[in-house]
Amino acid sequence: MMSAQWNQIGSELNGIVSGDRIGSNHSIDIDSTGNTIAFGTGFNSDVFPYSGYAKVFDWNETAWVQRGSTFFGTDSTLEGTGSAVSLSADGLSLAVSKPLVV
Repeated sequence: MMSAQWNQIGSELNGIVSGDRIGSNHSIDIDSTGNTIAFGTGFNSDVFPYSGYAKVFDWNETAWVQRGSTFFGTDSTLEGTGSAVSLSADGLSLAVSKPLVV
């Protein structure tokens, strides 16, 4: 049996603060080419407690570069923006959940 060889490309993508829990549950997705990724976290508390955020990154053959601005939850405490994210196959459309983590 042959095992797959995985190689990391680029630097690690980290949360804004410790405890963001990037990639937990359904909070990470990749497009069909593997050149665009999205991740989020409903655990970030930079705006309100557990207001959350989501980000999109593109691979430029050298590094992961953030596309656009960060989507921060801004409506209320326990909003949970970014608890789940989903990219379209072409990486041009992003869905971001905002489930109110009550």
